[in-house]
Amino acid sequence: MTVRGPLAFVVDAAGSPVAERFAELTTGERPVKVFRTLHAARKWLDESAAIQPRR
Repeated sequence: MTVRGPLAFVVDAAGSPVAERFAELTTGERPVKVFRTLHAARKWLDESAAIQPRR
């Protein structure tokens, strides 16, 4: 199995059904979250990078 890093989507206030559905469908494969601000997404990605993936 390929180890995949975290994925952050940044969408506008209206949201994105495609990004939200993708996140729902792939949560078991990698950490995925949908954000409204770039700052929040970058913070989460930085925090996620410190976590070692399971092998």
